[in-house]
Amino acid sequence: MKNKLFLLLTTSLLLAGCSFTKPKTSSNSSEVISSLSSETSSEKPASSEAQSSEVNSQNQSSETSSETSSEASSLPDGEYGYGYYNNYYGQLTWTNGEDLKQKLHDIIRNGWNPLRYNTPNWETNTYADHSRYDFEYVDAVYSAKDIPVSQTNTAWQREHVFAASLMTGQLTAEAVKTPGRATDFHNLMAGESSANGSRGNKNFGVADKTNASYTDRTTDNGNDGYSFDPKTFEPGNKDKGRLARAIFYMGTMYKDAEGDYQGLTIIEENVEYTSGNCQYAIGHLSELLTWSNTYDVDYLEMQHNESVYSHVYSKDGKAQNNRNPFVDYPELVNYVYGDKQNESGDLKYLKPSSYVLESDKNEFSHYAIESAKREFSYGDTLTSADFKVVSVNKNYSYSEVTTGFTHSLLNHTFTTDDGDSINATITAGEQTITYTISLDPMKSCSFQGNFVKDGISTSKIDVDQNVTYGGKNFTINVTSTSGYTLTNDNSNGGFKMGSSTKPVTKVVITTANTYTIDKAFIKCFASNTSSSFNLKITVGETELYSGTVAYAKTPSIYGDIASSPLTGKVCYTFTGTNAINLVSLAFNEVN
Repeated sequence: MKNKLFLLLTTSLLLAGCSFTKPKTSSNSSEVISSLSSETSSEKPASSEAQSSEVNSQNQSSETSSETSSEASSLPDGEYGYGYYNNYYGQLTWTNGEDLKQKLHDIIRNGWNPLRYNTPNWETNTYADHSRYDFEYVDAVYSAKDIPVSQTNTAWQREHVFAASLMTGQLTAEAVKTPGRATDFHNLMAGESSANGSRGNKNFGVADKTNASYTDRTTDNGNDGYSFDPKTFEPGNKDKGRLARAIFYMGTMYKDAEGDYQGLTIIEENVEYTSGNCQYAIGHLSELLTWSNTYDVDYLEMQHNESVYSHVYSKDGKAQNNRNPFVDYPELVNYVYGDKQNESGDLKYLKPSSYVLESDKNEFSHYAIESAKREFSYGDTLTSADFKVVSVNKNYSYSEVTTGFTHSLLNHTFTTDDGDSINATITAGEQTITYTISLDPMKSCSFQGNFVKDGISTSKIDVDQNVTYGGKNFTINVTSTSGYTLTNDNSNGGFKMGSSTKPVTKVVITTANTYTIDKAFIKCFASNTSSSFNLKITVGETELYSGTVAYAKTPSIYGDIASSPLTGKVCYTFTGTNAINLVSLAFNEVN
């Protein structure tokens, strides 16, 4: 029976236990401190009726093999027995590496359901790669920080570990149109977007520090981040093992020719992508072997393996339904690709990762945030309905808990004294989870409008132009010494005005009508490294806000609340140089 108890949903669960590479921390996600309670929580499979996810009938059974697995895991080292992973691999033996490769190929092909990519299927990676203590973040490869799940295709993308072009001869957009090797989610991991672009078609390996084009973007002594030269991309240490084992999986799963594609190989020589001349290979075999043998399977890698195997993707109504054997039994890598290729073997003598991580045990592991409201307005109060805490077991089951923990901001009413953001902490026993709440005063305003560039003419300088935002009429007046550029801001919304060669020096946005308001805000940022603007918000002749909009990569909210209502035209004035990105604006009308 193939295990569906481990079905992972919107925030699929992850392994606890030993982690052999240094875990990442993030100021944007959850930070957990020291030991956890030994309390055992009530069991709940890592699934949800609300998600309408169904288990394939062929994988259902009235009994599980957890007893077999638990019994096996009690055996001494070197005598592990069969039965792990619900006997997915049976009583596997082999005569040599080629024999083992063929048998693994047959096992992981049996019941395999290729998933789609272009739906787009972000869902599978948000489940498989979410961070350990905060399910609304992904723990992306190449990144030192966890990234919000919501920032798909901006801050994180789906990274092909075995590059799509190297295994199909096509770039990603074409390769993923056909479900199969280019849409295999054992090979697709959440990856930091800019790093994904830097990696491109490069082979993994040790980047050449002596190369004039060598770029180092590692942190924490090389544990996080990445580095690269023109031909080779080197991930941080925390990612090396899982990336290597994903490539070994691909070389086994797709070892044979099929359709228009040849079988995949892993070779020693560097492989470069050349249009029309695909080698169906990736290089640096010896380095990948070193990484696999050096960096052990951790909770995130096993989480990814379990999720791809058992999570039902709701749009397809199925899971991919196969496992990565090199994650389950890392020693298999050496028998198929390394120095044991001429040796026979028996699976029962190899150490399963679930034995090390204790993922077969229905025991308490840790607490996690399943969901939390992270944006509030001034005047809002945080209640128990604004977050959900779950107790996670080692075998991925979990249950919501409503007692036994404290929340630092429960029943807190947010004010301007809290600033733009504030940290909230959930404490259960000796475990503390910290997450950040952003305070968006714009949401409490009666008027909110998004900037669009339509209707603005870049040929008009120092001339009032009539525009409409959020159903209200405004004039916009732009000053520039040499004309100005105007482009859509696809990542944040709104538009970018000005550039280093055609800078804007003043932008004035004024309501066409008079209003009585008690607060006004604008979301914006100076978007080039040499950009800087002074911002003033006035209502009639009265100044409501004054401050500096400095260079940043993402927008911030500027504005204030008046001590008493103000009447007049609402005016936002930017004075400075270079480029300004305008996203949205808001003010609150009062009677």
